[in-house]
Amino acid sequence: MTAGTRTYFASLPNIRFVAAFEPDAQLAAQAMENVKLNGEAFAKKVQLFNKFVGNKDDASWCSIDKVAPDIARPIVVKLDVDGGEMDVLQGAEQTLRRGGVNMVIETHTPELEHDCKAFLEAMGYQTRIINQGWYRSFIRDGRQIAHNRWMVAIKA
Repeated sequence: MTAGTRTYFASLPNIRFVAAFEPDAQLAAQAMENVKLNGEAFAKKVQLFNKFVGNKDDASWCSIDKVAPDIARPIVVKLDVDGGEMDVLQGAEQTLRRGGVNMVIETHTPELEHDCKAFLEAMGYQTRIINQGWYRSFIRDGRQIAHNRWMVAIKA
């Protein structure tokens, strides 16, 4: 989750908790400093885990199921992990099955998009693919990625 996204969600009055994952200690510290610049109220809502997010829990990794068992619903999960989407979803399976979770997932390959869609729909989520805006045909993202789309998933 980018610093801007963390700050955006923390700014919303109905959001009580923002979990963010950043395995690089220097980037994690910088991210929290950026959040603190927006005020103490923002910083109190954000918990940054200095770990990778995925489907295991150890010294370097953390799952959403480990972090979110008692978080009040609804939960919004914004996921942009450049290839590890299925690992994160598998590590969030209990949380997703419990419901009250809305997902926004950025996918970078058609195969990952298909797999994420199938995984979520098997649990009763409705998914929708969001294509890039029309303006991306002449204002490029800056990254050379052949496939870059968003998926939104909401429990039916």
